[in-house]
Amino acid sequence: MNHHVVTGAGPVGSTVALQLAEQGEHVALVTRSGSGPEHPLVERRRADVGTPGALDAVLEGAVAVHHCVHASRYDAATWRAELIPTEQALLAAAGRAGAVVVFPRASTPMAGWPGR
Repeated sequence: MNHHVVTGAGPVGSTVALQLAEQGEHVALVTRSGSGPEHPLVERRRADVGTPGALDAVLEGAVAVHHCVHASRYDAATWRAELIPTEQALLAAAGRAGAVVVFPRASTPMAGWPGR
C-alpha cells in the first residue's frame, strides 16, 4: 500500500481520493475544513495547502500528491492571486518530501476557462 496525498475535496479531489482508496492505497485528503468522503483508507486532514510548510508532515512517506485545489472564482486575477502561491507552496513541500505532483485536469477545454 502506498501513501498518497490529495488536496481538495471538491468533485475532482473526492473522486481521486476514492478511486485511490478503492485500489487499496492509503490517502490523506487535505482541506481547510478537514472535510471529504468517508472511506476506511481515506484520512481526512485539516490544513491550508497555500501556507508554506503546512503539508510537510502529511507528505512524509508519500509517493504522490494529487493537487485538486481550485481558485474561489473563475477569473485570471483570482487565479494569479490564489493558485500561484498555493502551487508554489505545494511544489516546495513535495520537493522536500520527494513526492511526485499530479495536476488532474479536464481532457477538453471548459467554457469560461481563462485563456480559452
